[in-house]
Amino acid sequence: MIKATVFSPATLYAAYLVFDFIDNYEKPQKAISVVEIVYGMSDNGNSKERERIVEFEACNNRSDGWMEILLGEFDVGEVNNGNVHVQLLESSGFYVVEGIEFRPLEKEKDWIGKGIFSKIKIW
Repeated sequence: MIKATVFSPATLYAAYLVFDFIDNYEKPQKAISVVEIVYGMSDNGNSKERERIVEFEACNNRSDGWMEILLGEFDVGEVNNGNVHVQLLESSGFYVVEGIEFRPLEKEKDWIGKGIFSKIKIW
């Protein structure tokens, strides 16, 4: 979870998983990602949720040696007082997570540059 106040209002963002496969272990195939903005004190509050199927075969190689895959897009709106939740569910296989990177998008075209890394929890 990351506070929506760290994002610019009225801006569309993309969330990317930055990771690498582990040699000699099964690679993940697919997973379900959920990107949502929760308004209120708990998960029972109002939310804008976007769910998608992530296919690890569609990942991109980065210049820093890591791989990345799009988890989803979100817009915090004019009043950015909620919390952004990013989850990766039902993933099988093995991989190392570097972090989740958030990048603003320009007119539905991916912005090329450095994003904001969040502190993530891996259970």
